[in-house]
Amino acid sequence: MKDAANDMNFQREEEAKRIAYLIGGYLKQTLSEAEHDELDEWVGANDDNMRLFEELTDPRAIKKHFDTYKEPRLKRVYRQIEQNLKKTENPKGKKQETARILRYSIAATLLLLTGTLVFFWMNSKKDQQGTKVNTKQDLAAGGNKATLRLINGKTIDLSAAKNGLIDSSEGTDVLKTAEGQLSYENIHEAGKGSHILSTPAGGQYAVTLPDGTRVWLNASSSLKYPIAFAENERVVELQGEGYFEVNKIALSDSHGWPFIVKLREGTRVEVTGTHFNVNSYEDEESIETALLEGKVDLVSRGKGETRQNLKPGDLGKVAASGKISVVSNTDTSMAVAWKNGKFQFKDATIEEVMRQVCRWYDATVEYQAKPTYHFNATTIYRSEPLSKLLDVLAATEQVHFTVKGRNIIVTK
Repeated sequence: MKDAANDMNFQREEEAKRIAYLIGGYLKQTLSEAEHDELDEWVGANDDNMRLFEELTDPRAIKKHFDTYKEPRLKRVYRQIEQNLKKTENPKGKKQETARILRYSIAATLLLLTGTLVFFWMNSKKDQQGTKVNTKQDLAAGGNKATLRLINGKTIDLSAAKNGLIDSSEGTDVLKTAEGQLSYENIHEAGKGSHILSTPAGGQYAVTLPDGTRVWLNASSSLKYPIAFAENERVVELQGEGYFEVNKIALSDSHGWPFIVKLREGTRVEVTGTHFNVNSYEDEESIETALLEGKVDLVSRGKGETRQNLKPGDLGKVAASGKISVVSNTDTSMAVAWKNGKFQFKDATIEEVMRQVCRWYDATVEYQAKPTYHFNATTIYRSEPLSKLLDVLAATEQVHFTVKGRNIIVTK
């Protein structure tokens, strides 16, 4: 029995150290893709893990408690935690609150491994019961919803269409290959004209274009593309947000077949074969292009044409003035979290958060008071109902929500 208890204690200590290592790596942006996945799996396992992660990665909470706890004291606390972990039963024979001790251990281990101060989540949440979200009617998450407008003006509701051939009237076969996926076969090269794929608020969809390029559309977005691309270039038009995996095709002269994404305000992205995400929503302050692999040219039309080459890891931003700025070595997983079915926020304002929330849950927002707090969260799944997402945000105790119909009221 004693050996079994020791083994259990050891496993708890090792789990705490591992989670602390992963959270520390997240804060320092040093995690590998596999480690990111491991952390995502742990965070998504239950609500407690999700809220703990939110607390441990909140820069304002870290700064606030940095003045409260000093290194020598935290080392003493850590030694005390180690002692507590060795006690699996109290004098009456009842089991300790092992989950609570584990959370303490993660927090203390994180401090010692990374030098980042973390306050103890369970103490701050000990007396907190219930939710900070007042809602009489929950809102379901968005899903695979879109319409396809054909050259002849006919509009097809893809949500209602059955899998298989949905149109061939223009000489090219249009297929709904699976839920949320569209593709083209038997391309009629002489075909002229364009299709428009549009997602509503609360919708998303993916399409494989006639050239083999794959595009994922986020909510409230549209993509206009020809059913047969021109011989010298491939041109599409995007409104909203889309993730592109461009099929690299060489022309007879060995040069790549250019792929151009036209955006609002005369901005465009030029590529030959690459993976990138473009956020071009009208209500965002700038147009953002995040490059995952390959290379792209970001082109804007402000006072004259400006061109900026991006390399993998770059986040290119085009301001309303047309000025281009580039942030290098970014965590591109943040930009494509939506495509992978997640919400991810890093130092995000309430306005930035709520724009994403409203698009996905087809909701509106009303600010009765705007918190100045910046939010940090990973692995909040887009499949969750609205109330669960708002619960996580409200757990920071910096914001409250009331949901009335499809309207979200924000207060401090």
